[in-house]
Amino acid sequence: MYIHPMKYVNFLFIALFLLSCNSNGEDALQHNGSNAFKHSILNLAKIYGESERNISFPNYFNDSIVKQFDIKSIERRFYFSSADTFLRNEGELGSDKSFLFEFDKNGWIKNLTVKNHYDYKAISGIVILYKDYQPQSGYAVSTIVEKIQLDDFHFNRYTVEKTTKNLYTYKNVIVGSNLFVVPNPKHWKPLVIDTMCRPKKEDFIVWGSMKKPMKIYQVNNLVEESNVREFNYENGCLKSIKWTDDPFQIVRRFQYNANGICDKFIDSTFSMGGFVSTSRFDIHLDGELPKEIVKTLTSSSGDRIVFKENFFYSYFSEKK
Repeated sequence: MYIHPMKYVNFLFIALFLLSCNSNGEDALQHNGSNAFKHSILNLAKIYGESERNISFPNYFNDSIVKQFDIKSIERRFYFSSADTFLRNEGELGSDKSFLFEFDKNGWIKNLTVKNHYDYKAISGIVILYKDYQPQSGYAVSTIVEKIQLDDFHFNRYTVEKTTKNLYTYKNVIVGSNLFVVPNPKHWKPLVIDTMCRPKKEDFIVWGSMKKPMKIYQVNNLVEESNVREFNYENGCLKSIKWTDDPFQIVRRFQYNANGICDKFIDSTFSMGGFVSTSRFDIHLDGELPKEIVKTLTSSSGDRIVFKENFFYSYFSEKK
């Protein structure tokens, strides 16, 4: 990859930063003439990130919108481009993959079926059943009832350790680490977190909730934060996410159309102050519901489509 002289790298970084920020130093929420942003049926804080692997918090969709549209199921089907080096590094999704979410009448997920496909055949899959959904925390008890090649699915599952008004504690059933959810902003201070949680360096701390996180991070030596993800909202709608994946720094910015619906988000990746690449997620809508999402990578070698995802809906009411 071509390396600019340092002064030009610094200038480019500053210019890009200023273009992506408003006067308060936060990422600009871009939209086309609408002041009323609407919640997406997608939980934008969860999809296409580490949180999507956490199956104990099945908050992939906005349950109130699922209920509003009387949706019975949503299937997400992924179609990938050629499996070059970048795609192999993208994750464990494989060549073709499908997610089938089935809902109850409240809009809460009751079943999730995940399958990997090759040559139109399912080569691995799991079925997860949910019960005892907790709307405030977003947690639900999960049970894997069917599995084919379970090692193909690198998901995180948690059990409830302790629940109080000020702290929800969960334990990872795979590695034994803790997940601490701290809902009240008055407790979002290092000394308070240390007193309440006594976190180890492998534990995760969440400000807010897993449905609407404000910050997710790990901590070492009381104040040294790592693996930090910060979530910024405007009028309750997600504005941007910032995180670090050493040696990269990534900013995800969400854009809203004239009707106030999110129809695009962009990941800008930097390393050592220099621009590396941009990933654009174009959301093609049918009214307020996504029907297709296309991810395109832009780098020094040009543009390349990474995957296409299609959405299929069924409804409790036949008239839908």
